[in-house]
Amino acid sequence: MENAQMISVAEADRLLGQITMNARVAQVAAAQAVGRILAEPIAADRALPAASVVRMDGIALRAEFAEHALTIVGAVGAGEVPPALPKGNVCLEIMTGAILPSGADCVVPVENISRAGDTVQITEPCAVGDCIHPGGADYSAGDRLLSPGQQLRSSQFAVLASTGVTQVSVAAPRIAVLASGNELVALEATPALHQLRQSNGSAIQALAWSHGFPNVSVEVVPDDQTIMRQCIETALQTADLVVLSGGVSKGKYDYVPEVLAELSVERLFHGVLQRPGKPMWAGWHSQNSAAVLGLPGNPVSAVTAFRRYGIPLLDSAFQRQPRQLPVALAEAAEFVSALTCFLPVRLSPQGAVQVRLSNSGDWAGFGAADGFVQLPAVETTFAAGRAVDYYGL
Repeated sequence: MENAQMISVAEADRLLGQITMNARVAQVAAAQAVGRILAEPIAADRALPAASVVRMDGIALRAEFAEHALTIVGAVGAGEVPPALPKGNVCLEIMTGAILPSGADCVVPVENISRAGDTVQITEPCAVGDCIHPGGADYSAGDRLLSPGQQLRSSQFAVLASTGVTQVSVAAPRIAVLASGNELVALEATPALHQLRQSNGSAIQALAWSHGFPNVSVEVVPDDQTIMRQCIETALQTADLVVLSGGVSKGKYDYVPEVLAELSVERLFHGVLQRPGKPMWAGWHSQNSAAVLGLPGNPVSAVTAFRRYGIPLLDSAFQRQPRQLPVALAEAAEFVSALTCFLPVRLSPQGAVQVRLSNSGDWAGFGAADGFVQLPAVETTFAAGRAVDYYGL
């Protein structure tokens, strides 16, 4: 495949950006939604805090009586309905997290009082509002707390629990991965010398899962044009995204582009000026509203291309913001080619450290990478400390 026939990474992004994927969602129990992509807004069911809350252990009082000796007339702990504070030179002993009693307008912490039996004297100045978190200070009822597109981690689960959410709507696109090649055998098989356990499908499945998209099927397809057509046709009828690994280059058994054309999949592009992943193919099947990505069969190329293009394509359907982040190169890098380079790296306190691979099938080497950085095609040398886009695996 000649470079003149290929498009840039930026053009590939632009063409894929024209695809409007089916934003399929599902209702799941909140307890099973760890790592999933939220597909609905979550609003506060009541003000936060619901009432004024005490922030320190101490006494609750009216600030106007702070200069007098005060008599403790009761105690209030968190989770208790507080009694009203009587008028006069009195106070209530109170604990952190308790609701502020009516009639009280400030709290003095225990370290700022002198106590003799049930009589206390305040030793430091205090004012109205001290040590009180006012009701509704954080959020009002109905305020949005979580937005569609957020990936649900532990901090978001605290929000779900505090608002009483037990069922949640999450992104649930169907992804079909077809790994092609006569050399591929099942994971549990013992391969002969001319065979390989299929690994691309498993790696792509795991990558999709870790980014919040667990509905992934994986199938091994032989290099047989008739069987391949049947498998792709079935996938187009059931999946929102069809990912093909292998069969997209110019070899004798690279049937994928021809089969996709026969199935009326509109080609967006075939070939991108990038390394790894030059032979990448992308298209759209309008009849079934299915996106198609044809990835090279080399393991590093397949996973890199899926992370670089497949994950953003899925994210865009569910309002998730781009996940690439700028990182600094920990060491100088050089790439002498008119291609965009996706360089495997591991993250360190000094920045992104290059992970050197022996070839595009070096799974063991690639396993040491946290992700990859994108080095623009218009440059050949990149100094240490240079900020570049990082894509986590």
